[in-house]
Amino acid sequence: MIGVAGSGKSTLAATLCECDSTCQSFTEAYREAISKAVLPGPSGILAKLLPDPVLSHLARAFGVTDHALHLASLKHPHVFATVGPQIKRYSNDDDRVDFVARKMLSLMERFATIDAHLSREATVLIDEGFAVCAGSVLHPPCSEKPVSQADLTEYISSVPTPDIVVFTRATPETCLGRCRARDGGVPRSWESLPDRSQLSHAERAAKMARAVADAYAAAGTVVIEVDTEELEVAEATEEAARALRATID
Repeated sequence: MIGVAGSGKSTLAATLCECDSTCQSFTEAYREAISKAVLPGPSGILAKLLPDPVLSHLARAFGVTDHALHLASLKHPHVFATVGPQIKRYSNDDDRVDFVARKMLSLMERFATIDAHLSREATVLIDEGFAVCAGSVLHPPCSEKPVSQADLTEYISSVPTPDIVVFTRATPETCLGRCRARDGGVPRSWESLPDRSQLSHAERAAKMARAVADAYAAAGTVVIEVDTEELEVAEATEEAARALRATID
């Protein structure tokens, strides 16, 4: 999934997984992968009841995470070598660098665990995945540095490539309005911006999301665009599900 905060990607991802039993959310897939690795057989039922932090600690304690990351580093050897310097190149704030670095490590850890322990036929819908993290790495709030097309291309070529990207779109005004209306408010990274600057950032974020989607399309990934500006959730879900089925079939 890719889209500006408030464009409906999390809502769409959740409803797609609810409507299609063959599609798993990233969290569900991660829990299943750890269950198979750490608590196989009937004991795997227990994993469904354990909180995520407990499962993560079990995975690390049993060496599941380290093993999965080693495998992933062989299959995707340029991830950290590429993304690490890019994080520092686009942000001079140490706290921001630390936040994005942790976010990328956690994402890679979860992806690697799923990749190592789930079937090749599994369909996993990643809400906050590598496509979204392109914006976190290359387009942090308060940054006026223009994103280099070469850096974007290098980022996409270094991280794991999805088979399909679902790109949710809405106007920046709509996205910001939805963020402000929801319980959690605007993304944490936007909170440092004055209210008058949040719309400008949403506009820049929309351009960044478009650039990322176009870069994936240029690299050969199927990109499905869903305009959530006018569509109700059910309509947007049906449109995305129909496109996904047609692409997968």
